[in-house]
Amino acid sequence: MKALRILSVTLVTLVLSSTIIFAQGWRQVVSPTYPSGTTFYDVYFVNSTTGWVVGSNGLLLRSIDGGMTWTEQTSNTTNTLYAIYFLDANTGFAVGGNRTLVKTTDGGTTWTVSEATDIPDASGSIKSVYFSDANNGWIMSSLSSTNGRILHTTNGGTSWTLDLTVSAKNLNDMHFSAPNKGVAVGKDAGTLYSTTDGIAWTLAPTPSLGGFSYTRSDIRGVYMVNQTTAVAVGWGSFAAGLQPSIHLNTTDGGANWTYMTQAEANRSYDNLYGVWFKDASNGYCVGGALRGSVVEKTTDGGVNWTILNAPFGVTLYGIYGLDSKVWICGGDGVIAYSNDDGNTWNLSTPIPAASLYSINFTSPSTGFIGGFDGLFLKSTNSGSNWKASFAVANKLAPNINEIFFVNDNVGYLAQSYRMVSKTTDGGTTWNTVLPDSLSSLTHSYGLFFLNENLGWVVGQYSSSIGVVHKTTDGGATWTSSPGVATKALRAIAFANANVGAAVGATITALYTTNGGTTWNPATVSGITTGDIRDVVYINESLAFACGAKMILKSTNGGTSWTNIVPTATATLYSIAFKDANNGFAAGGNELWQTTDGGTTWNNVIDSIMTSTLYAVAYDKAGNPWVGGLGSTLFTFTPPPVVTFQVNMRVKILEGAFNPAEDLLY
Repeated sequence: MKALRILSVTLVTLVLSSTIIFAQGWRQVVSPTYPSGTTFYDVYFVNSTTGWVVGSNGLLLRSIDGGMTWTEQTSNTTNTLYAIYFLDANTGFAVGGNRTLVKTTDGGTTWTVSEATDIPDASGSIKSVYFSDANNGWIMSSLSSTNGRILHTTNGGTSWTLDLTVSAKNLNDMHFSAPNKGVAVGKDAGTLYSTTDGIAWTLAPTPSLGGFSYTRSDIRGVYMVNQTTAVAVGWGSFAAGLQPSIHLNTTDGGANWTYMTQAEANRSYDNLYGVWFKDASNGYCVGGALRGSVVEKTTDGGVNWTILNAPFGVTLYGIYGLDSKVWICGGDGVIAYSNDDGNTWNLSTPIPAASLYSINFTSPSTGFIGGFDGLFLKSTNSGSNWKASFAVANKLAPNINEIFFVNDNVGYLAQSYRMVSKTTDGGTTWNTVLPDSLSSLTHSYGLFFLNENLGWVVGQYSSSIGVVHKTTDGGATWTSSPGVATKALRAIAFANANVGAAVGATITALYTTNGGTTWNPATVSGITTGDIRDVVYINESLAFACGAKMILKSTNGGTSWTNIVPTATATLYSIAFKDANNGFAAGGNELWQTTDGGTTWNNVIDSIMTSTLYAVAYDKAGNPWVGGLGSTLFTFTPPPVVTFQVNMRVKILEGAFNPAEDLLY
C-alpha cells in the first residue's frame, strides 16, 4: 500500500509534454471573395436593408443588412447578368447575355430562368429592364454594335413585342420615370431616344458636345428624375487626348438634350457608366478606368458635378440609393456602400480579385502587398490574415507596380501614369510624392529605398524613353534622368548607396557606381530577346535578375550578366533571396528555386498554383510568399510544432488515467 501511495503522489504531480509536427508544404493563404474576372454591373435595393447585385457568369447576390455582407443566390444561369429591377419586395427581374431573363416572385429565394426569344438576335445581351406592374414591362438588348432593340410585354414577360430597332449601333441603357415614359441611350450622342406611350420611340437631335474634340461619344447611362427631366453620362478619355466625361441633360422628356460643360477643376476624363438621383437636385454618377474609380455628385440637377473621394481603384458600373444610403459595384468583384450621401465609403468585398504584383515584409508581424487597380493588402499577424483596401492618393488609384516599405509605417508605391505615393501611417492614408501624368505612355514601374529618405524609381516617359528618378528627402524633391535608356525600365535595386542596377525592356540593363549620378550600359549574354523584369543584390558583387525565359546572374555588381536558366519558358516577373543561398523566381506558371546561391535552379511549381504568378518575397522568418492573378497568395511554411501538456492529476481525478497509454517506460 505504501508503494501504491507513493506512486499515486508521483502521478498526481507528474506533467508530461507531447509534440505534434504537421506536414509542411505550399498552402493558399488568400483567395478572392469572388472569382477572378468578376465584374458586378448593377445593384438594386427594395429597402434600406435588402438588395441585390448581379454580374459575371450569372452571379446574383443578396444582402439583408444594408450591403455590409452578401450571400450568393442560385440564378440558374451562367450568362453574365447586366441589370436587375424589383417591382416590389417579392417580384424581381434580372437580365443578361444570350437573351437571358431570370425572375423571382418570392423575394429572391428562388429564381426562374427563361430566354426572351422574341429578340431576333440569339446572342443579344439584355442590358436593361423595367416593369411598371406585374404585366407590363420593357427590356433593351444589344448585339456587338450590330443591333440595339427595345421590346415590351403585357403578360409579365411570357412574350415580347419589338418596338425599336437601331441598326449598326448599341443601346447601352434605358430608364423610365413612369409607365410609358422612358428614355434610352446608346452608341453615341446621336443615339438618344424617348417615348411617351411606351411603344413609339423618337430619336432626338444630336447635341453639340461643348466645343470639345471627341473621338467617341458613347452615352453609357441614363436616369429619368421625373417625366420631363433626365440626365445621361458617358464617354471620357485622357489616353486619346483630353476628352472630358460627357454629361447631358434634358428638360423635355428626352426630346432634346444639352451638353453640360464642367468647370476645368471638376472635369473627369474617364468613362461614366451609371447614374442615380436621390431627388430632383441631388444625384450621383460612377465610372472609372485605369487610374481608379470615379464617383461624381451634383446638387443642382446635373448641371454641375464635383468629383468625390472614392477609395477604390476599379471601374464602377452600377449605382443605386435610398435616402442617404448609396450602393455601388464594379470590377474585381467590388461592392461598396455609403451611409452618408457618398462622403465616406465602406468596402463590402473582403478580398477584391486583382493581380498581386509586389510583396514586402518589414517585421515579423507586418507585411504589405500591392497590385492591379491599386489594390493594397496588409497583414499585422505574420500573414495569417490580410485586410484589403485601395491605395488612393489625390483621388486616384492607378495600378501598384511595386511596393517598398522601409519600416512598418513608411512605405512607397511605384504606380502607373508615373505616380509615386507615400504613406507614413502604414498604408491608412497615401500622398502623392511624384505626380501622375495624363499620358498613357508614362509610368513608374519599380522602386528601391535604402532608408526613409534615399530612394530611386524607374519607369518610362514613353516606350522609347526610360527614366530614373532619385530622391534624398523622402520624396519631397526628385532628380529625374529621362533618356538613360531607350526602353522602359522595369526594376531597380542597390547593394549600397553607390552600387546599383536598373533593368527593363528588350534586354536593357544599366549599372551605376555613384548612386545613380551616371548610368552605364551592362552586357547581357545567353539571351537575345525579351524583357528583364526584376533585379536583386545579394552583396556588392553578386546580383540576380529575371525576365522573359531567363534568370540572369552577375558577379561584378551588375556590370555584366549571364543567363543561367535557359530552360525557363515563362516570363519571370519577380525574384527574391532569403540569404546568400536560398532564392525564388516566379512568373507565369513557373516557380524556380535555388538552394546553392544560384548555381542551380529547379522549377518547383506546386499543383495548387494554377493562376499566373507575378510576385515573390520572403518574410522576416525566412518563409517564401508568392502572389498571382486574381488575389491568389501562397506561402511555404516550415512544419509548425505544437506542444501540449497533459496533467496526470486531472486524468486520475476523472478516472481516465491509463498507465499503458500515458506513461512511457
